[in-house]
Parts: sequence; C-alpha cells; structure tokens
Amino acid sequence: MLLFSCGPTSTDATDAGVNMEHVAKLTEGVVSWNDWRSQNRDVVPNLRGADLAQANLEGYNLSRAILSNANLSIANLSGANFTNANLRGADLSMANLSNANFSGTRYDTRTKWPARFDPIAAGARLVSQ
Repeated sequence: MLLFSCGPTSTDATDAGVNMEHVAKLTEGVVSWNDWRSQNRDVVPNLRGADLAQANLEGYNLSRAILSNANLSIANLSGANFTNANLRGADLSMANLSNANFSGTRYDTRTKWPARFDPIAAGARLVSQ
C-alpha cells in the first residue's frame, strides 16, 4: 500500500519541495514508474520531503532521485535502485533494504538507517550537510 502526505519540509530557500507529478507517477506502480524512468532518462525525480512510510517500493528505479528529508520508514525497499540518489536527512528506519542498490547514494548525519545496516558497506557516501 502506498501512503503519501507530500510537501516541502525544508526551510532552505533553494529547496523547491516535492514534485507532485512525480509522486503521482510513483503511485501508478513499479512497472509504470520504471517504464517512465527508462523513457525519461534526463528527468531527476524530486520526492523531497515525501511521506512514503510503509510504502511498497520493491524494485523501483529511484536512481538519481532527490529523496532528501523523505520518510521511508517501515517501507519495503527490497531490490530498489538508489544509485546516486540523494538521501540526506531521509528516514529509512525499519525499512526493508534487502538487495537494494546504494552505489553512490549520498546521505548525511541526519539520515536514519535500519539497525545494523552499514550504508558505507552498501556503497553509500557520507557527505556534509
């Protein structure tokens, strides 16, 4: 089940907030989303600050996605592709990250990971805020 309560959560004046068209596309399901990503390789999905808690995002292509300050807690992210995504300040606590790809993913000290998950071993990079 996908549950969304999206809106900008940052106080940064340069932070444009979540793109509701991208959220709507995300809710169409994994096949539709991944096809859209394949056909629109130049688009960087903006899911900044999106509430995706408990969402089933298994197998989603979230490469290069802006997920800063997003709530992904308790989400099923197994097999998802986060290559070069921005997870600064995101909450992934208690999420299922089995077989997810975090190569080049950027995160910061505010990012919350599941217990015993090592983001560096998974290929993610700690960056300054």
